[in-house]
Amino acid sequence: MTEDERTTVAAGYDALVGRFDEWATGVADPARDELFRTFIRHLAPGARVLDVGCGSGGSWRRDDASRFAVTGIDISPRQIEAARRAVPAATFLVADVTAIEFDAGSFDGALALYSIGHLPAREHASVFARLARWLRPGGLLLASLPADEDAGSRGPWIAGVEMCFASLGTAGYEQILRDQGWQVIETRADVADEPEGPASFFWVLARAPGSGGS
Repeated sequence: MTEDERTTVAAGYDALVGRFDEWATGVADPARDELFRTFIRHLAPGARVLDVGCGSGGSWRRDDASRFAVTGIDISPRQIEAARRAVPAATFLVADVTAIEFDAGSFDGALALYSIGHLPAREHASVFARLARWLRPGGLLLASLPADEDAGSRGPWIAGVEMCFASLGTAGYEQILRDQGWQVIETRADVADEPEGPASFFWVLARAPGSGGS
């Protein structure tokens, strides 16, 4: 991510603290709700979970983070401040997923909900490779990606805040999963009903390369 893109995304989410959560209450996304429940069911108590682009911790306000060892990372300092207040049971770090490092096998599960699509398209494959390395062999990933190919765009988003977007498209993400050896449990394209209208996402539930249990 270039410094300009990093600044745009961080500043945008800083400006949206509070407003983003209010906006999200108007989103109907059955695929997210179903697959998040499936993801949680596959995790053992105390599982180490990484949440990439965690925002203000919305996923964990809807669930009990104290059951797991949750680490959330986000590029927005103000979103991380809000997450720390809202979900004290978890650990939250201001960090760029393309720059931070974790030891191999640090996590049993990882979430990347609506976050990778804010990165330049050229970096998406390397983010999947990082997640594969950070997860233990067979560790579980749940990710949502923009379904429609987008080489890179930016423009006004929620409340007119400027934001960056990019997508490799469904076929591009399927190719990454094959090339990197992810063990796919389920992929699907589905539509979320957002306040501005429908938005298409490609959902991935998969296990990191290597042996893994149920």
